Amino acid sequence: MNKDKAAIFVEVDQAIKESRWNDAVTLLQPICADKDIDALGKLTFCLSQAREYSEAISVLTDLCERQPAERLWPYMLGFQYYQQEQWQDAVNWFDKALLMDKRIKRHALSIRPPFTGFSRMLRRRITRFVYSR
Repeated sequence: MNKDKAAIFVEVDQAIKESRWNDAVTLLQPICADKDIDALGKLTFCLSQAREYSEAISVLTDLCERQPAERLWPYMLGFQYYQQEQWQDAVNWFDKALLMDKRIKRHALSIRPPFTGFSRMLRRRITRFVYSR
């Protein structure tokens, strides 16, 4: 059965509402094969929610190369690394996102670093990123 893109997005949105992240990923894969930016953006969100951070990083890295001016992709990359407690990579990507758009601070304020396992330098950088910009 060949569904059109709009019908697939309706099903994906329903899966997202129901927190069926793996179902949403499966539904998005045919559209993502065509490198559809909207589908890839939704795919990274669903992969992240499904805790498939490495896969999300792979897709986001490709999106950063395809759309280097889009501030959302570096921010989302930072979040993937943050979730994996890869603090240095998270800080680097959050810094890049912030340099692209100072308004990103609003989104960053929702991130509360756990500080366990942080070096002193990374603790200061993340605190400065989240609270002082």
